[in-house]
Amino acid sequence: MKALGMSGSPRKGGNSETLLAAVIEGAVASGAESDGIIRLEGLTYRGCRGCDACVETGKCPVKDDVVKVHKRIRDSRILVLSTPIYYDGVTGQFKTFFDRLRPFSKDGGRLEGVRSGAIIASYADKENPSYTKSLEALLEYFTWFGDFARKEVLAVAKLGGPGDAKSRPEVLANGRELGQRLAQALKK
Repeated sequence: MKALGMSGSPRKGGNSETLLAAVIEGAVASGAESDGIIRLEGLTYRGCRGCDACVETGKCPVKDDVVKVHKRIRDSRILVLSTPIYYDGVTGQFKTFFDRLRPFSKDGGRLEGVRSGAIIASYADKENPSYTKSLEALLEYFTWFGDFARKEVLAVAKLGGPGDAKSRPEVLANGRELGQRLAQALKK
């Protein structure tokens, strides 16, 4: 089982990406194979055109880097998306990419096999339940994409500077434990 991470942060090595790496590390420790982390910031892509071609084919007709990522998503069993919270929401990179997951929500494009997944986020503010709630709403779409045995949100507050997550062992441990749960769910 492959574990694939996607970082929606414009900042390489930032807190959400550090958490993402910990989740993938935890999944690997529980028997998954890492398919790496894709940095959305490094891709060339645009938003969903709303053309509905994916309704018929289950595939996005827009020829950009996201189409290559779709293949890797199909090949993975563990899907983890990460983002920092900017202006009370996910980053633009993350939202634009998430919209492009629409082909998976259509009958001809749904993901085959049982999977597990998570959305993780970091932010500098104090704990904010509305952030977790908005992430849970996005996570609910995973059920449109396929059969997810486990899906979770991990939202971590009070991570200000880019290195804060690295200096908080309990935060990294929470990420690794999440990765382990995602992998374990597929062993049942």
